[in-house]
Amino acid sequence: MAISARLGYIYVYSKYVDEDENNSRLLAEQRRREFLGLAASYLRERKNLVICPEGASTTSDKSPLPFKAGPFRLAVYVDPEPLLVPIVVVNFDKKITRTILVAQVRKPLRLSEHLCKPIEDRALFAFISSLTAQFREWVAEARKLAAASTLL
Repeated sequence: MAISARLGYIYVYSKYVDEDENNSRLLAEQRRREFLGLAASYLRERKNLVICPEGASTTSDKSPLPFKAGPFRLAVYVDPEPLLVPIVVVNFDKKITRTILVAQVRKPLRLSEHLCKPIEDRALFAFISSLTAQFREWVAEARKLAAASTLL
């Protein structure tokens, strides 16, 4: 786990870039535990985390990808429970001088508002699927807003 004190980010290793051939399963589990502990400590200190729930980068046209469970498992793990703030961004991969960039901050939510504790995997995955579908609608709305706007 790499931490940047200057920029304040936690680097999350990608299996596609940082895979260790010696014992990839053990290393991946160790990295997950390190991230979970570090991210949880940041949240307990009331620091914000910006996490891409898709777990991968893609183009604006293909966004959003299906959400991964990791960020939501982190929210379940941390006490006090953090707010999840959905942020929709479209045209993020286009030249800023040739497009309309749209970013919308949606209503914050807590998992406990949507799921009963203890949170079971089946319910968590159903919630994630539902939120991904909602996010797709928000992205479509933001795309329409960008298309309806004119460049100066």
